[in-house]
Amino acid sequence: MATSYSTNLALALPATGELSGTWGTTVNANITNMLDEALGYQAFSATGSSDTLTIPDGTTGVARSIYIQLNGTGGGTVNVPTAKTKMYFVFNNTASAITFKVTSQTGVSIPAAAKIALVSNGTDIITAENYLAALTLGAALPVASGGTSLTTLTANNVILGNGTSAPTFVAPSTSGNVLTSNGTTWQSTASPASAMILISTQTASAASSVVFSSGITYNRYILYGRNIFSASGNPRLYLNVNAITSNYDTAFLGISSSAIYQDTTGGGTGVLILPQTTQTNTSMNNFVLEMAGLSGTGEKSFVGSSFLYNPAIAAKMAGTIGGNLVTTTAASSFTLAFDSGTLNGVFSLYGVTV
Repeated sequence: MATSYSTNLALALPATGELSGTWGTTVNANITNMLDEALGYQAFSATGSSDTLTIPDGTTGVARSIYIQLNGTGGGTVNVPTAKTKMYFVFNNTASAITFKVTSQTGVSIPAAAKIALVSNGTDIITAENYLAALTLGAALPVASGGTSLTTLTANNVILGNGTSAPTFVAPSTSGNVLTSNGTTWQSTASPASAMILISTQTASAASSVVFSSGITYNRYILYGRNIFSASGNPRLYLNVNAITSNYDTAFLGISSSAIYQDTTGGGTGVLILPQTTQTNTSMNNFVLEMAGLSGTGEKSFVGSSFLYNPAIAAKMAGTIGGNLVTTTAASSFTLAFDSGTLNGVFSLYGVTV
């Protein structure tokens, strides 16, 4: 019986009684030397096209080696034998990716300058591992590889991306600061000074008026009223400052010309907020009013919007509040009242810091 060869590494398998007097030559050349080659390193010059590596019976072959360095020209494929299960450690020492595969299969693309552990499963080439219990790098992982290029990150700082360079950082700085954009990058800056501070919310139930007289220390205010109505009639709702009931120039402009109401200088009792209200559909009687210049001694301005139910036309209306008052004193109180009848509703006053 003639010598046969092993499946994966093609090592000689002498038959019983064969090779009388020449056993040593066969063992050395076809077994020992082949094992030496299988456990060692070989270089191969790739052509950039389709190359084939072999494991021939009883003679040297690049694909037999466990470690293969691919030199030459990248960009092509390197094919290894079919139906041979073995490990390959491959170093792509070219300038372009090379696909390492079994003939007619997909294989694995190895990037330029990359070193990779592969295995032939008898059908194709696949990666030999997909899990590392731990990994220690000799240097910081560069950004291009998914790292930061840094060995430490400053505690409690915000990390900012920096393209392909190492990230930059924003320190917290002063307590209470916030992260803001300057249009180019981010920075730690003081919190904006502007804010709405609730001064008071008052609920009126058949009241003659609602008065806000505490916490009136701001230059700007927001006043919000909702669910406003009177027990009888369709009165108008006014706001006056410091109980001043004259010298307001104020108007309400509705959706149509018939909805225009106006109190001119000397004729009103305050800022006209709702030109008429009703006992029904009270949820439609609401307003929001912004007041400015209230801490000074000059003109005080008022602007906002009202939403009300007009009983004359049985419809919901929306209008714009506008007006001003000139006084020599700063605001110290605000009074809400109907021109007749008692007042019902919920009113909230906010101070606005700038």
